Amino acid sequence: VELAEISLWLNCIGKDGHVPWFGFQLQAGDSLVGARRQVYGVEDIRIGKKRDELWFNSAPERVTPGPAAKRPVGTVYHFLLPDPGMANYKDKFVENLEPDKIRAIREWRKDFCKPFSEKDIKTMESLSDAVDHLWALHSEQLARDRSATQDSVRVWGAESTGREQHTSNRWKEQIRGQGVFGTESRVSSPFRRLKLIMDYWCALWFWPLDDFELLPNRDEFLNEAWFVLRGDVPPTDVGPAETGRLFGVEYANHASELTSRIRKEAGLLELDSLLETFPRIALADGIGRERRFHHWELAFADLFYDNRQYISVHGGFDVVLGNPPWIKVERKENEVLSEFQPRLYLRKHSAQDVRAQREHITESVKGCKESLLSHIVVHEGLQSFLNSSQNYPLLERQQTNLFKCFLPQSWMISNRAGIAAFLHPEGVYDDPNGGGGSGEKCMLDYMHIFNFKTSDHYFQKWIITQDSV
Repeated sequence: VELAEISLWLNCIGKDGHVPWFGFQLQAGDSLVGARRQVYGVEDIRIGKKRDELWFNSAPERVTPGPAAKRPVGTVYHFLLPDPGMANYKDKFVENLEPDKIRAIREWRKDFCKPFSEKDIKTMESLSDAVDHLWALHSEQLARDRSATQDSVRVWGAESTGREQHTSNRWKEQIRGQGVFGTESRVSSPFRRLKLIMDYWCALWFWPLDDFELLPNRDEFLNEAWFVLRGDVPPTDVGPAETGRLFGVEYANHASELTSRIRKEAGLLELDSLLETFPRIALADGIGRERRFHHWELAFADLFYDNRQYISVHGGFDVVLGNPPWIKVERKENEVLSEFQPRLYLRKHSAQDVRAQREHITESVKGCKESLLSHIVVHEGLQSFLNSSQNYPLLERQQTNLFKCFLPQSWMISNRAGIAAFLHPEGVYDDPNGGGGSGEKCMLDYMHIFNFKTSDHYFQKWIITQDSV
């Protein structure tokens, strides 16, 4: 972010020019791994459904961006639900190294992904209501903070609307720190609370093997989500003995009216005290910081929520540009092992030779086993996430390649009149394993909805390769 700011500053500075501030414009994170404002119907999650009819076999429904949009009745947010891809480490080498841990995680996942009782469904509907309240407050707060820190600068010969207004960067940083992103306040903002629970959900896909005992059961996850989202004690007997110190009284002082509404409607939560009280939430928060999960609709909530015409007609970005990496998600354990045994790299050992030696190296070289297992966990977690039918349904049955994932992601964050421009190969359009089921219909629907300006040649090629179309 700082390098981007410097680059933009150098390109903006001129004689008598004003140095702009980019505090709410620039974000850094993993563009492909994050939660979304999408929901599943309660009929898809309750007890009585067959496994192939359960929620994780299909994609969730998106809550349409905009202030008038509402979560459909009888739905819950996808990031309150488990998925069989979470902590799903299938590598035989890992299973041989840590058989007891893998066995325990497998049993945990089987229990965690069971259909839900009526009591649990009511709890998740209440939590989803809390998400809606927090999301609306966060969107409004972000819009206010963005407006308070925006300078009036005339550009490109535009007609002046009066004297340009400039505020100090120190003032803007104070607003940013005390408000939406909550870096200075003891009490977490609606954004921080939403991000924490969304990070928690993402972290379950990348859970460390060494901390398998901290994986939450169903009740623990819902109770902890209740603390984070509702800001009070869950309506159960489960919880810490001292809860008073978790809930604070201070917030950003530049918007007292909004602050009082947040306190009244959502409750207040002291995040540091929460993390001290719940080691599992602290671990999930740490994984989120390390992996830098990026939740697009949350980070830029006001741009998706505001339907003023000069921002967007249907929520989202007007232009999305990218040159994504054209690489498959592949494990690079040779690189990890070479850090501990350089001769593997210097002598150009084949992958087969490396596999033959890795067990000896991991057991005999200090620190190697931990590094290799950590690498495999991250790789398999990422592969499971990107291959999940609920996360990237348009890429079902296609071989995971990062550039492919950027395409549906860009369509999601674009508004209906937006344009997405990427530099990438054409293989995504004629993959013989792609499409099928609803895949090709969704792809064509997206091309129609977002008015893609593709040439007749490419569009015809796409249709010809899809027999069902």
